[in-house]
Amino acid sequence: MCQDIWFRNNNLLRQIERDANLGASERVEFLIDLDGDYATGYRLEIDKRGWVSDSLWGDKSWNPRLFVATRETNGSWTAEGAIPLAELSPRRVKSGDVWRAAMRRVAPGLGVECWNVENSDRGENAFGFLRFL
Repeated sequence: MCQDIWFRNNNLLRQIERDANLGASERVEFLIDLDGDYATGYRLEIDKRGWVSDSLWGDKSWNPRLFVATRETNGSWTAEGAIPLAELSPRRVKSGDVWRAAMRRVAPGLGVECWNVENSDRGENAFGFLRFL
């Protein structure tokens, strides 16, 4: 069990294992590129069970502090996640900073839904802008 991912479901708070294999699970993926080089960035994945996988562009040794909650009702599910900004950047975020971000839902056997231009997690068309106010 990991010491720094906490999962809440049905008002039960428990620790979960880190870097679960989510390949066969319906999940949401969040990609964050702080410097806009489209080559390095963070990936956070949460499935409907609340299992989590995280990496720093493929490196599973990045283990941030995370808080996750999921809820499944009537054939649909929601996920909520929180990560301290200090886990993503050593410097304080200031007004006007811009990060690149992508989000997508993966449903094995059904397909992928993205909020971005293309169904990809690479290149500038895969990312939108996250501007801090």
